[in-house]
Order: sequence, then C-alpha cells, then structure tokens
Amino acid sequence: MILPPELIRSIIEQINCTSDLAVLSCASRNVQAEAERLLYRSMTSEDGTRSFKFLSSIQKHPHRAASVRVYHAHDIPHKQRRSIWNLITKSLRIMINLKELGFNNGILGTPRTIFPAHCPFLLEKFIWTCSRHNDHVLLGFDDGNPSYDEQALAFLEGQSQLRHLRWTTRGLNHPRKTPLCPNLRILEGNIHAFQIFLPGRSVTVLNWLEDSDSNFWDPNFWDPAIPVEDSLNSISPQLKMIRAFSFRHSWWGYIAAAFDHLQSLETLDILVLRYMDISFLLAKFGNLKTLIVSLKGNWDRYPLEAESTDNFVKEFFSLCSSLDRVYLATDPREDSRMYKVWINAVAQPALVDASEARSAFV
Repeated sequence: MILPPELIRSIIEQINCTSDLAVLSCASRNVQAEAERLLYRSMTSEDGTRSFKFLSSIQKHPHRAASVRVYHAHDIPHKQRRSIWNLITKSLRIMINLKELGFNNGILGTPRTIFPAHCPFLLEKFIWTCSRHNDHVLLGFDDGNPSYDEQALAFLEGQSQLRHLRWTTRGLNHPRKTPLCPNLRILEGNIHAFQIFLPGRSVTVLNWLEDSDSNFWDPNFWDPAIPVEDSLNSISPQLKMIRAFSFRHSWWGYIAAAFDHLQSLETLDILVLRYMDISFLLAKFGNLKTLIVSLKGNWDRYPLEAESTDNFVKEFFSLCSSLDRVYLATDPREDSRMYKVWINAVAQPALVDASEARSAFV
C-alpha cells in the first residue's frame, strides 16, 4: 500500500529527533524526500564540525540545498582539515529558499570574504552580531578588501525583502546613501545600528540590545563626536513611529532620554531593578496597551508576595488608562520563559510562555 504524500508529510512532521529523520531519509523515495525536507530545513548549531558535515552533504547532493530555510554560521571551530568558508560560500549560492541567515558571535578562521558574489535567495531575517574585534582589517589582514561590516552592508543591498534585522557591531554608524532593506519592520541592535538602519525606513518594532563589546559607561559606546541627545534627536522621526520597544538590560544611564521620543508606543518590554522604576515611565505613554516586565535582582527577592505584586500591577493600570495587559516574569533570569498575566487589572490563573508574551517582537 502506497500512502499519499500528504499523509506521509503529516506523519513525518511529528518527528523531532534528527537521528530518526536521518534513518527515514534512507527509506523509500517518498519518505526520503519528506524526511530530507525536515532534516535540512535548519542548521543553527554552534558546532563547526556538525556544520561542516551539513554543508558537505549539500555539496554532494545539491538538491538538498532547496530545503534549507535557516542557516547560522558556527561559533565553535570545526575539526576537519579543509576550510569551511569555501563550503559556506558554495552552499549559499544554491540555497534558493533560504529565509534566515545568521552570523552570531564571530567569524572564525579570518576569511578574506564572507558572502558569495551572487546569492539566489531573498531573506526575511538577517543576524549580524559579530564582535567588532573579529575583523580581518583589525587583525592585521588589511589587504584592500572591505571590512566584514562593509561586506555585510554590501550583501544587504541585494536583500530587498528583509523585514527583520539583528545588528550590533560598531564599525559603521552613519546612514547609507543607498537605501538598504526598504521593507524592514523589526530592528534589533545598539545605537549604531539605529543610526544606520532607522532613517528612511518604516520600522515599527525596536529591540535595544546591550552592546557586546562595551557598556553605557564606556566613553566609546556612543560616537564621541556626537552628544547622546543629538544621537537620539537625529533618529527622532523614526522613534516616533515605533509601536513595540524592548530594553532588556539594566544600564539606564541614557535610555530614559529615548522614552521621550516613543510617542506611538503600544508595547513595552523592559527589565527593571524595582517595580517603582516603572511608575515614572507609564505617564509618558498615552497609547501603551501591553507592558512586559522582568525584575532584575537576587533570587531571594523572587517570588514577591502575591498581594504585594498584585498591588504594584494594579498601580500600573491606574497610572496608564490605555493599558490592557501586563506580563510579569516569574523569576529574575533575563531569559525567563514564563510570565504571569493581568488583563484589565485582573490576574489570570494560567502562566504564559515568553513567546506569547513577546509575540509583538517576532
């Protein structure tokens, strides 16, 4: 009996184990096609050895490249003797359906170039959070090639459908004359990313990430030639369009000045030291509907007494008449996965996952 393709796909999609999918890929032709579709859909492992095997398989069987939707470069060196960057560039040339590409922590191996001359895909999401210190120019390999940041920007010139960008390097901090990513809607990054990518675009979701190389008290965190207020004023028209804003680290040195520009804000995701820190914020936002709060502190401060917590949250609703719901993290870890919910000042019995609480940011 031959099962219809729709039923085979439905069955295989219930399998989450990579090794099981690998076994199924050796079965009949119909089962193999569906198993490979899932097996090669995503590669986000930090392990360079695993990534090398993944890319080698694609090069040996090029039809598998069409299944790849997500690819992140590795962070841990591979054990094979051959260079992995040759494999990466060759594979990117045939990943025709790639939608998300990420370079998360650094460029291992100091290749001269990162991206192939031609890429057949149009991304929806691009991650570029490589350390500014891991650049072939800064490492003494200035051979006339553009820096990694410049290569990444040149790559983005061909990504007209990009809607989600994560960018935190500090090598460049001025708007490009050539419009990049005209359809960008979600931007995650530091102030330098905002200065590059906010002007001329209709970004509505902004996630202010902590700088990986510095902090707010480092004099080089901001452009030393531009005062903090001027940096924010230069992107004020774009900040006024932001509807969802996230600030999930505790350096409040300059961030308060940014709140004055967020006049259309509807969703605020914030990390605070004390609940009372929120009080002065709420009066600034006349359109705020959703508040997501994580309290940074010691474990002995969690959980607070339920009655005390409920009183704080009810005060939030009284201070902001437009507020519909509040999500409160259940523990002090910044990556807390569970939130307690209040809707119209009434506590809800069930906890919700972070993906639901932060749905406006994806």
